[in-house]
Amino acid sequence: MAEPIPIRIRPRQKSPGSTRLSGESLAGDRRSDVPSDDPHSLPAPLSPRLLGQLASLSSRRQMPAALEVLQKTHGGWGWTLYRVEDPVALSSRAPEEAAESAPQPVLGVETVLASRDLEQRYHHAAAELVHLATEKAAQAAVASGDSGSFESELAGQRCRVQTLPLFEGDQPIACLCRVHSPEQRGESSALGGLQVAGLLRLLGNAREEEQRVRSRFGKVAAFVEMLASSEGGTDFAECARRLANHLREVLECDTVALAIRHFGRTKLAGVSGETGPSESHSPGRRALLAHLTEAIHRRQPLLSRREGGAEAATLAEWFDPALSYCLPIIDAEGNLRGSWLFLWNDEPADFEEKEALIKAASPEVAPLLALLHKAKPGAA
Repeated sequence: MAEPIPIRIRPRQKSPGSTRLSGESLAGDRRSDVPSDDPHSLPAPLSPRLLGQLASLSSRRQMPAALEVLQKTHGGWGWTLYRVEDPVALSSRAPEEAAESAPQPVLGVETVLASRDLEQRYHHAAAELVHLATEKAAQAAVASGDSGSFESELAGQRCRVQTLPLFEGDQPIACLCRVHSPEQRGESSALGGLQVAGLLRLLGNAREEEQRVRSRFGKVAAFVEMLASSEGGTDFAECARRLANHLREVLECDTVALAIRHFGRTKLAGVSGETGPSESHSPGRRALLAHLTEAIHRRQPLLSRREGGAEAATLAEWFDPALSYCLPIIDAEGNLRGSWLFLWNDEPADFEEKEALIKAASPEVAPLLALLHKAKPGAA
């Protein structure tokens, strides 16, 4: 028989004039205060000062730090934060019924925190034990759409799991869980702590979305500036280099190359980082031109990764990019004007946003290239 896991229950300080209510439900820990003229403190699920410090942390550090604070404040055997990978339709049934009959959502572990006692006993397996003890309860809570308390098992011992699903609008996005001994009380206070942590998670999501929106607006403004600045070159070659350099800066990539389509021929128009006309006869430039020509020939984007294979083998020989993205430049009327190629030595985390921006800009850049090619002397 497994040795019992130690139970550490931190006694809560009773404020003057308060009395404890009895009961086993989640509401059983509420207190009723006798009116008093004397100043006294009120217990909060999370210290206001700590809450302010947690709110100021970055999204990556916020939830692990919040769970550590909750563990120190409310005790228990461990805490888990799941993200909802595949949301399911919510059920109005009770949590016990939802656990048996509702389709189970797919959850991914985002953060796990095991108590110090568990870590000392089970070492690296402690976090996995907390995960296994809370997973089914989290699935049932997400399916029912309500908080609850479930019986479970951790390392062969009975335990209770408190759950709190998180929503953005009507969509479940995550679930917070706390696993504790069946004998430990103070469930309503710990549930308040879960709600505070849940609000921090939603705050972090909103902050990330705001940052994404600001980033998109900044890149759109940079594209407008790019179109204006590229017209200032003395000839088409300089305009193309300005355009390539500006694109490299805006999209935070390592190399940008542009090709122009003229009378059925594809010519290398500009490469970022160069100070003079592009020399298409060098091996590296021939590799760029071959890839740009292939995108024009296929009339569709070419996306290659370092481990992806032979499609960008020639590029890999001379540039070895972690990610290459090449696509034809087609105007609003469907006319093929050229192509552009973007190389990243390290794949960007926000590549999907960059990809969407490049695709949206293509119809605007296409007529600009055609106009500059006709209007500027020294055209390629």
